[in-house]
Amino acid sequence: MMKNVSKEEQKKTEESKAKKNRKRNIFLAMETNTREMLRNLNLSRIRIVKSQKSATRVQ
Repeated sequence: MMKNVSKEEQKKTEESKAKKNRKRNIFLAMETNTREMLRNLNLSRIRIVKSQKSATRVQ
């Protein structure tokens, strides 16, 4: 009886751990995606600023 209970308990804890890990992984993926997006935005902004500066020099 005790072994049966411990196995069920173990299964429950493993399932909850897996659920938490899945949530954390999704969150981390979202976080890295936003970082990448922000980095790309900053890079494009820098490029735009540079092109605007060169455009004003030309005029």
